Amino acid sequence: MYNKIGFCRSNRFSTPPFSPSLLKRGLGGVFFFFVLFLFCAVGTAHSAPDTRGVRITVRDEGAAKTLALYDKITAVIIGIDRYQNLKAENQLKFAVSDAKGVEQVLRERYPVSKIITLYNEQATRDNIMKVLQGDLATAGSDEAIFIYFAGHGITRSPQQQKKLGYLIPNDGSLEINEMHKNISMQQISSDISPLIPAKHILFVMDACFGGLLLSTRGAGLEPSHKLAYLEEITREPVRQIITAGGENEEVLDGGLFGHSVFTGRLIEALKNNKDFITAQELGLELEKKVYGDAMSKGHKQRPQAGKIYGTGDFVFIPDFEKLKKESEGEVSTLEAEMREIERLKQEAGKRKEDAKIRELERERLLKESALKQARLREESAQREAEMRKRMEEESLKGAEESKRQEKERNERLAYLKLQSEKMKQELGSPASALGITEAQTEVNRLNSMIAKLESDYQTELPKQLKPVKDYYEPKIKKAENQPPMDKMFETEPEYKERLEKGKREVSSLKTELSQKETAITEQLKADMSGQIKPLLEQRDNLTKQEFPVGNKEIKWKFEKYYPVQEEFVLSAVIKDMEMFAIVPVPKAKAREYYQNPDLLVASAAIKIESDASPVASKFTIQGAEGDAYYAKSLATVILDSITNMRFVFVKGGCYQMGDTFGDGGSEEKPVHEVCVDDFYMGETEVTQKQWREVMGSIPSFLDREQCDDCAIYSIKPNEFISRLNQKTGKNYRLPTEAEWEYAARSGGKKEKWAGTSNESDLKDYAWYGEHYSKAMSHPVKQKKPNGLGLYDMSGNVWEWCSDRFDYDYYKKSPKNNPKGPSNGIGFVIRGGSVDSRNPYNASWSSSIRNSGRENIGENFNPVYTGFRLVLPVH
Repeated sequence: MYNKIGFCRSNRFSTPPFSPSLLKRGLGGVFFFFVLFLFCAVGTAHSAPDTRGVRITVRDEGAAKTLALYDKITAVIIGIDRYQNLKAENQLKFAVSDAKGVEQVLRERYPVSKIITLYNEQATRDNIMKVLQGDLATAGSDEAIFIYFAGHGITRSPQQQKKLGYLIPNDGSLEINEMHKNISMQQISSDISPLIPAKHILFVMDACFGGLLLSTRGAGLEPSHKLAYLEEITREPVRQIITAGGENEEVLDGGLFGHSVFTGRLIEALKNNKDFITAQELGLELEKKVYGDAMSKGHKQRPQAGKIYGTGDFVFIPDFEKLKKESEGEVSTLEAEMREIERLKQEAGKRKEDAKIRELERERLLKESALKQARLREESAQREAEMRKRMEEESLKGAEESKRQEKERNERLAYLKLQSEKMKQELGSPASALGITEAQTEVNRLNSMIAKLESDYQTELPKQLKPVKDYYEPKIKKAENQPPMDKMFETEPEYKERLEKGKREVSSLKTELSQKETAITEQLKADMSGQIKPLLEQRDNLTKQEFPVGNKEIKWKFEKYYPVQEEFVLSAVIKDMEMFAIVPVPKAKAREYYQNPDLLVASAAIKIESDASPVASKFTIQGAEGDAYYAKSLATVILDSITNMRFVFVKGGCYQMGDTFGDGGSEEKPVHEVCVDDFYMGETEVTQKQWREVMGSIPSFLDREQCDDCAIYSIKPNEFISRLNQKTGKNYRLPTEAEWEYAARSGGKKEKWAGTSNESDLKDYAWYGEHYSKAMSHPVKQKKPNGLGLYDMSGNVWEWCSDRFDYDYYKKSPKNNPKGPSNGIGFVIRGGSVDSRNPYNASWSSSIRNSGRENIGENFNPVYTGFRLVLPVH
């Protein structure tokens, strides 16, 4: 009778450095992260031609001698994250990543003739056994085999019997009565390994070890780099094993290269192998380093190494031709980086930006130093490869002892890279040498890459979900389609129970399907986010930069002075980009500067938005006496080519929407937080002239007014917007109610009216009240703009919004970009007009507050109601 079952691999989570908590690889037992150094397989196979076999050349008593180790080496790499029959919480995240890490180091640095990979759905029991008992059965007697398994394993503990370990394939099971679906360690030890005719086989398991395979501990000859030792281990067959820990020891994650402590050290040892290393030496090194790493984190984990049988020793020999190409590639990369830095330096020199030139010069010197070191390593690697080739030829031809020893290769690559990165961080990014055009190009390139990754995710997700759906949906359909009652052999209660059982089964299967689909979706999202994150960081770095613009590149003029506020409104063109600014200038200086603007020197700065559009970020005018005046409000303006309508850039953000001053109606409450994206808003309401240019004519009652610059009113905007979009190919629309209030309040500030909260100043900003009781609108841009450079947001004419009107909408409005209810009593209008009063307050000013809301029926004549347009940024 079996009284205990435990399985030892779980999803790995990251922990903060020096955290006292340990990450467990398992859910309560012995997990086998099975790295079988058996070189073979089924899944994806990668082969390389091998005509000479695997040889090693050493000097023995002054003579160069070559020893043939293996005819060839074959690798099988198995990794499983997703399991058909396990629950969502038992699915893995990092097993495939660990398997690919081992695959990569073999492919990049070792003379492997063939690599076969079985990942996720490929790694079924049949496919794995086909490799172990089929493909490997054809191995030659002078071959080496390397198999790597990363996934779940379990241990069953029969009463008073030896523990039994199992590997769980993709279609395996944790159920006691379904162990036949798994692969037992006893099979691997007693049945599979002896039947593989290869000379050397090495098993490596990154997990706690239950003692099933290890029969001897390091038995055999003492490790040595002498020819006699190599000849001895070359002759004798062996089956060896290295495990990540002892029995009942938890395996620690958070190691090198993002792998477990054990696998990280394993990959490190294989990367640092410059000559050759035996499995016995590798086991001793891993035991020492992994034990030390674990103890430093308050954990106990001691790797085990030994032999199942045999007296030989598996030997890892680097591929020196691959190492040589790797060094050559590094030199090419550094040379390309040097050329790019030189190009950036020349660009910066053209703009005479001394600080940027110095930064690039420092980085050039760093790269020059790194290039010299890389060339030294390239020369050393080339000499090493040539020396090995000469030694082998010398040995094979029986040549005499070579007269000179070649210099060792330079081993400081890792240290130099670390120092280079550190110094680059201290000096800052060379991206600061980019001009605004290059920065826009780079932002567009990053946006394209981000969009491509997001598209790839959308394409990949259905592919990942399909195998799970294909597995569950037939089962669900079968459980749903219960046959009718068999009246001859089935009672009514039995029939009802069968139906209920089917319903329960359907519910359970649908739950499992949903959980697995959720797990796969979340994993793909996490993978996508991990790839997109560095691209977003690069884009953020570019959008945080400011690009200075000198006086010669700026054309500007004063538009109007407001003596009460002591502020100038001015317009400017910066590098072909229109801009609006409000600049405080004291009255004592204002007249002199207005009459003599050439006494002032202008400077500005431009930033790049996330969509690569430029916006003004700073504007300053400075006098000869050292007095400088800084713009307190800036707005970037774009121009519509059809109507000459000007649109002001509105940087999105969050604000408290509604009656923040406490003098409005119930439809303005409750005050609630709303966030809107970036957009462009019309500088003014659409004028009668602009309407005529798009529509061809205006209503006769407006034509009689002969006021081209007056706001259009008493019309509906839909046909105008449709025709304008057809002509321009753009996507103009009405603002949402949230966008309108955010823009009216100068970017979400607590402003009662558009531009001010002081009623005594309101006449400077708005047409309103009994003094303007004529039944017509007024010319736009005659009053002072608000902080964003928008005119007539308060007063003149009511303005359409795209939202339908609901008195209680603020109680249920979403936070991000609300668009109003799906149904309502007409549409929202905002801003008031020259002839409107607040029903809750008799004052004229109260009717044009920023938070005021009114509605207009779909079939009503929109008297004194006009509109302004919005152009989305994206």
